[in-house]
Order: sequence, then C-alpha cells, then structure tokens
Amino acid sequence: MPHRRGIALAAAATLFWPLLSAAGPLPYADCDSAMQAQFTGIGAGIRAGDRVAEFPPDDGCVTRLLARRVGDDGRVYRVSTTADDAAAVSGNVFAIQLKVQLHAAPDLWSSSEDPGGVYGYWTSSPPAENFATPEPLDLIWAAALDDASLGAVNLGVVANALLKALKPGGVLVVSDAASRPLRRELMAAGFELVKARQSSLLKYRRP
Repeated sequence: MPHRRGIALAAAATLFWPLLSAAGPLPYADCDSAMQAQFTGIGAGIRAGDRVAEFPPDDGCVTRLLARRVGDDGRVYRVSTTADDAAAVSGNVFAIQLKVQLHAAPDLWSSSEDPGGVYGYWTSSPPAENFATPEPLDLIWAAALDDASLGAVNLGVVANALLKALKPGGVLVVSDAASRPLRRELMAAGFELVKARQSSLLKYRRP
C-alpha cells in the first residue's frame, strides 16, 4: 500500500473491513425520489468496476445505488469520522472509520540545556483531515459534506486529502449547500469545477 504525505493509509489510521451482504437489492422506489434525481444525472458517469467513496455516508440509500452502479468488480467505501453501524448493503461495500492522528510539533520542542531532550508536545489532527482509502478512487460522493459534518477542521487539509485520494480525472460530487470557504479550498487544492449545477450538486474533477 503506497504512502502519501499528510494522509495515513496504514491500518493504524483507518479501520477497514468488509460489510457482508445481509440484505437483498434495494428497489429504487425505496430511496428518496429527490436523492434518486440527484444521483441519476451525476451517477451516469460511474462505470462498472469503478472505485468510489461515500463521505460522509448516508443511511444506506446512496450506498446501494453506488454499489449497484459499480457492480461486482467495483468497490464502494463508506468513509466516516465515527463508527459506521449502518446495515450491510452489499458484498462490494466496505467501511472505513477515519481516526484522529497525533503529530509532533517541532516548533514547540523544548529549548532546554540538554540538546537531546525533547518533551512530549503534540498536535492532534481531526479525523476528516485524515481522509484516505486503500486505493485511488474514480469518484467521491460527498453530497452531504458541509461544515456541520466536518466539524472544526482545516478545510485546506481536507480538500487536499480528497484530491489526493482520487485518480487523475477522478470526480468529486458535493452539495451546492457546501460552504463558500470549503468550495474555495477545493479550487485552491487543484480541483476543477466541471459542472456548476446538477440538481443541487456540484461536480469537481482532479486534473
């Protein structure tokens, strides 16, 4: 598994396990009609075999739609900052629980007379800043991504983590209700806005 600066891909940083198929296919009629309308336009670009992530995950509706679209050869990652206890939806769906990371802060190291003495100064990194998946993604479905779901984070770090998780040409889908600062950081990270509006969604691409 490759290492990426600023994002931990090791098992210590993410909890990764398969969700065993415990339920039959969910009919489209059982999903909210507005969600289906949003998904239909954006989802047309998702192909069989794609690797996609849902962040933060919903109650399982979109997960099932994504799982059906990528098929048995594809993978759907439910990426959350808290324990994801949603019911299993498909054998090609996996859950990742992002973790807080602790980092040494060299600028806070002690200036004691002992040049070899370093005291335990650390800074913590919120889970959302550590967004990562075990493999590069074709698409990240982040339609529910907003300030409330992210919490107190460095939006620039989150935006860069999302960009690095995608393959070149990969797509990020967010709600147009996402905060202006978040949208600004997505562009600063290197995303290109490729569709200003699809229903109530915005579509970005990693160049």
